[in-house]
Amino acid sequence: MLGCLSCKKSDFLEENVNDECITGLKSGNPDSNKIIEWLESLQSPSTLYTNEILEAIISNAEFDKMYSEDYEGEKLKIVPLRPVKFSQHVKEDSIPFQYFVLLEDTLGRIKKGNIALFYSDNLNFNSQPEISFARFLKTSTVVEDGRIAWLTLGDVKLYEYILKTK
Repeated sequence: MLGCLSCKKSDFLEENVNDECITGLKSGNPDSNKIIEWLESLQSPSTLYTNEILEAIISNAEFDKMYSEDYEGEKLKIVPLRPVKFSQHVKEDSIPFQYFVLLEDTLGRIKKGNIALFYSDNLNFNSQPEISFARFLKTSTVVEDGRIAWLTLGDVKLYEYILKTK
């Protein structure tokens, strides 16, 4: 069972306003450097709060735990984020499992990025799950009960779902 509190999943597929895709690499891990460079390219003097969110993503990204999923001929890259509260949408009484979810085209260029906040209903769940975002986006099904919120990189909530496996 899936309950939608607002908006629609297709919002994830809309590309960011910045049409420039970053393909250049700095030294080190090519994927993490590409992602950091892309996030830095989105920063602007006129969007100070968004800049703070982008910096929080960069400083809390756990690139060593990053994983990929195929999604409609393209690739989702999922970067777990450390459990540090940086979004206004994090509930006061808990810190969710946080993910930075990117959509890459067939050439490996980043098209879109969002933040996913996952609150598990399982109170004994103490490690960050590898959630199948591709499965969720395609079929609206999950393997873990809870709540998931999708946020823009400017910390605007696009929608929130209540997730039930049964």
